[in-house]
Amino acid sequence: MGEQALSLAVRCLNFDFIGTNPDESTEDVGTIQAPTSWRTLLQDHATTDLLFDFYAKTEPPRSSKAMESIILLSSIRRSLFPTDKDRAAFLGRLIRGIRELLKNQTGLGHQDNYHQFCRLLGRLKANYQLSELVKTDGYLE
Repeated sequence: MGEQALSLAVRCLNFDFIGTNPDESTEDVGTIQAPTSWRTLLQDHATTDLLFDFYAKTEPPRSSKAMESIILLSSIRRSLFPTDKDRAAFLGRLIRGIRELLKNQTGLGHQDNYHQFCRLLGRLKANYQLSELVKTDGYLE
């Protein structure tokens, strides 16, 4: 059931809400245009914690799908966050989860997980400015 819920989450986050992606065959979309009504759920620390926990406690392909969800979350449009402080808190949760994965090497021995992890780092680099990343607690660790 967890795998089906995760697949649904990935499909929902991948949905083209504003109709700007005519070619749905492309895998990477720069920014996720999630509806404003999803703000509370997407900003809730329990959402990111759940996905990182699911990743850590499962094996591929489930863990890879969880990482894909985290990648999509990291691509949420800037305007979904009411303040820069909210966006920074969200980024902090992502960085904290990534730091734990690196520290423990959780799942990174699997090729699919490693590939998804590299995609996550690339997505962070594309969607956040370096100045935002270095201000995040735990970045230097």
